[in-house]
Amino acid sequence: MRGVIQEVGWLLPSISCLFPHLLINLMIFYTNWSLIFASCPDDVEIFKRVDSEGEYFPDQLNYSLERDTMACDDLQLLYPNIYAAPCEDADLDVTISSIPVLPNGTNILPYVNLNISALVHTPCSHVFFRLQCLEAPDHDDQYCHDHEAQIRKWGRMIWPCRALSVSKMALIRLPFRFGYHCFRLFGHSHYLINVSLVPPLCTSSLIVTIPLETQLHSSIAQFYNGDLFNPTDWSPLVIVDLTPADGVWLRYERPSDRRIKQMTFTIYEKRDTSNKFVFTEILDAPNSGFKWTNVPAGNYSAFVYVNRHDCSLLCSDGDSGCIICPHTMVKFSIVKDKYTTAWRNLRSVANFAKVLALALLGVLLLAALLMLSALIYARISRSRCQHVERDIVLTQRPSILLLYTDDCVAHSSCILVLAKFLEDFANAIVHVDQLELNTAGVIPTRWLVDMFAKSKFVIVVFSEGSQLVLEGKTLQCGRPFPDLFDTAINHVMSELNRHIASQRAATSRVICTRFIFLHMSYSPSSVIPPNIAAFPVRILSIPAQVGELIAHLHEQPVGSRIVHQADTTQLESAIEEVLAFRRSNPSWLENRIAQNVDKEAVRADISSLPLSEPQSFPSFDEQIRLARDFNIEPPDVEPTLESGIGVDESRFALIGSPDDESDSS
Repeated sequence: MRGVIQEVGWLLPSISCLFPHLLINLMIFYTNWSLIFASCPDDVEIFKRVDSEGEYFPDQLNYSLERDTMACDDLQLLYPNIYAAPCEDADLDVTISSIPVLPNGTNILPYVNLNISALVHTPCSHVFFRLQCLEAPDHDDQYCHDHEAQIRKWGRMIWPCRALSVSKMALIRLPFRFGYHCFRLFGHSHYLINVSLVPPLCTSSLIVTIPLETQLHSSIAQFYNGDLFNPTDWSPLVIVDLTPADGVWLRYERPSDRRIKQMTFTIYEKRDTSNKFVFTEILDAPNSGFKWTNVPAGNYSAFVYVNRHDCSLLCSDGDSGCIICPHTMVKFSIVKDKYTTAWRNLRSVANFAKVLALALLGVLLLAALLMLSALIYARISRSRCQHVERDIVLTQRPSILLLYTDDCVAHSSCILVLAKFLEDFANAIVHVDQLELNTAGVIPTRWLVDMFAKSKFVIVVFSEGSQLVLEGKTLQCGRPFPDLFDTAINHVMSELNRHIASQRAATSRVICTRFIFLHMSYSPSSVIPPNIAAFPVRILSIPAQVGELIAHLHEQPVGSRIVHQADTTQLESAIEEVLAFRRSNPSWLENRIAQNVDKEAVRADISSLPLSEPQSFPSFDEQIRLARDFNIEPPDVEPTLESGIGVDESRFALIGSPDDESDSS
């Protein structure tokens, strides 16, 4: 925040320029001097009151006013517990206002005095006013920044103190009012005001702040700016009453020369590095304050302003057209929570419920730990017991259809090794395309349908290539028969869907034992798409779960402890070959994808082929010579006897000429 009165340079080029600045500084010094030593006129007022017995005048009350800060402080030190308890609303009413002080012909600048008025409703012998500065950005504020005068006078720093002493407390007619308006206010400074009563040894504490003097009072603004001042640039004096035990009162001083319909209070809580918005309260006239109850301890800031359509309380850094509304900001701290009795009871119940919930959670966790410990102990004890191993004679000869994709030569070879492994160690009959589609005359799709129907188990080996096929891509075919994985997986899913449909009435999902999904150790489990892995099918990793595979093929219960002695050396060697191939060919998978052929380009290439002269069919003698040269059977002497077609060249003559225009063009 910028200070109201800026520092004035003393080195000026001429005496005529030096004199006005010297005069201003002398006026400021005179004002601060009178402020430090409190040489202000007697502005203590005991107001007269009217009751049923007639008028009661101030001169009938025997009182004395202590204007010396040190004497007032010594008097207050006689009551060490004066700040122990807050004053009740029925004991004391404190009113705070501001009074503009104009020069009126004197050589001083305008300033603002603080008016403190205490309406006392309880018998007491002393009323103390104490003023303490909390924060002052203006270095001319002598209360906060210049304590040398007080230290020179009293030997220590003493905050300003005033006291009203009543000689005959029994003769006091209640209520009576004690007012004082000699403390000066500086713009944006924060002051703590303590009003104490003796007895009953209680104190009301309030925080007061004002904006710039020109924003608070239009008379001061007119003194500096004349008729150029803007009456909308007004901000109020703000009071925060910290006395209540169940909250705080936030008030503002209503202006006497203008009509304010609404006043906005926006509260923020200050965190370590940021401010958290708490709430906004809008007061309608003639209300000048509200009570905020159930306030947790913390540091807060309240912004008090008139909410106008042409300005905003907050503006972003890049918005040059945004205007900040004139406002007054007051900071205050709540040392301990201020809650109502009902709220405290509710919080007590909530805290008890929280503690009870935590206790129950702790009991549940303890019970869970005990159960887990018992389960672990049972498993360890069971593992320590001697297991009786039972040999399973592999008398069954299960037939297996092995389905996969031709990812690469190493992968297909590994599938062959897996098939040989199942035949040797699982006593199975394995049908695999590499062994059964090399026979001439076998139709691949017919073979797939027949084997799918005849085989007791269908094992599907998923890999990176199968992912591409399931995504609609085609792998390059390097074998004399097509890749049947796409067709086979459709058959598998169709039968699984029928299996699921037949199990809808069952309470639990039954695993389809006919199908087994595998992935080799060089392929992650993610190669099996989630929609296929969701089917009720056993999913195994080879070679780590080869024992479970053998047990499944021989209809052993799931979870059986299998001890197998199968030799997986060849299978692991085949897996290492696949890994070595992948390491040496990082882009092997992209190279396996078949590229689409542009049919139009092929058609264009065929059409551009040059035409040649037709070749005549060899004569009969040439055929005999060629037969002898190539060691083949010579043609029949009389071929027309069997076919009825002669060997003359006329039967091979083309209809038309190559130069004729084609009918298809």
